[in-house]
Amino acid sequence: MNYDDPGFVLAFAALLPVLAAGLALLGGLRMQQLPWVAAAAALVLALWALAGAQSVLGADASPGLSIFYGMTVALTAVQLGAVMPRETAAAGGRVPLIGWLVFVAGWTLIVAFPVAGWTLNLVDGWLVVGLGLLDFGGAALLFLGTSAAGLGWLLVARNRGPIVAVAAPRRAVLTIAALWIGFFAVTVGSEAVPDATALGAAANTVVAPLCAALAWAVVERIRHRRFSLDGAVRGVFAGLVAISAAADVLSPFWAGVLGLAAGAVASAIAGPRGSVFGLLLTQFAAAALGLVFIGILGDGVGGLLTGSWMQLGTQLFSIAVVTGFAFAFAATLAFVIRRVSAQLVWLRERPELAK
Repeated sequence: MNYDDPGFVLAFAALLPVLAAGLALLGGLRMQQLPWVAAAAALVLALWALAGAQSVLGADASPGLSIFYGMTVALTAVQLGAVMPRETAAAGGRVPLIGWLVFVAGWTLIVAFPVAGWTLNLVDGWLVVGLGLLDFGGAALLFLGTSAAGLGWLLVARNRGPIVAVAAPRRAVLTIAALWIGFFAVTVGSEAVPDATALGAAANTVVAPLCAALAWAVVERIRHRRFSLDGAVRGVFAGLVAISAAADVLSPFWAGVLGLAAGAVASAIAGPRGSVFGLLLTQFAAAALGLVFIGILGDGVGGLLTGSWMQLGTQLFSIAVVTGFAFAFAATLAFVIRRVSAQLVWLRERPELAK
């Protein structure tokens, strides 16, 4: 875990806050929610410093990689902000928000850190070393597991109100720019050294989102007889998520094909326009497709190129493990938090019963 160029890694780590801003815009977070998201991200970073870095990367991990992956894991708090309760002004509104903060902390300790160890630790990782999972940019944790957790929260908490994926059309360009620039940290930065693989990942990070936005626009035109700036943003996002896992094993041509597939599939299943549910489905579908695509057309491992489908089996099994683990724990924790929060609100409204 020490084969890295510290300057290279830290330079791309500096782009991760830009990606956090793009994810916040994409998730429709409002100004009053940002302090809670910032607190959650700070909590994740504190947990990473106290226990996560050593448990995930091992005792010999370099400081540069520890910082880079710590900030990467902290992005999950921003993504889970999309399912944050909106009732901040209601009586007892802080109770659900504190419950959400507890949810993020529990998810980080019980799910995010173990999954990061399975998929990012190139020495002891169960999935990446033991089974041979290929996941260049950490999509299994950052996008697959997080979207599964968000869906588990929505299923139990029933916080299904629609939100605007892009706050206003004038912010579409800003959202796309923040996402695109930030995703270079996820793809290129994951190589940890400036080499040909990093250069290829950079090219794929340009090609795939362009093709995904085009495919999304075509499907949107067929389904709704119109194009929209919101659709363009979500198309770019789908392509970026899809290529994050496969940026190192695809040529630019196949990266474009993956982008087309991700944009079309995500647009077809995105659900209600602008909803949290649709955003999570987009993320989940794109991440799963990127991981599966490696087993089909990945350079040197894809079944269509090598005749062996073992890698595809590994990718599918890993998707099932991460998704099932994240969804089951998130739904269970959300159920417990919902019951406790409801009891606290009830006691707050009847203080005489708490004596």
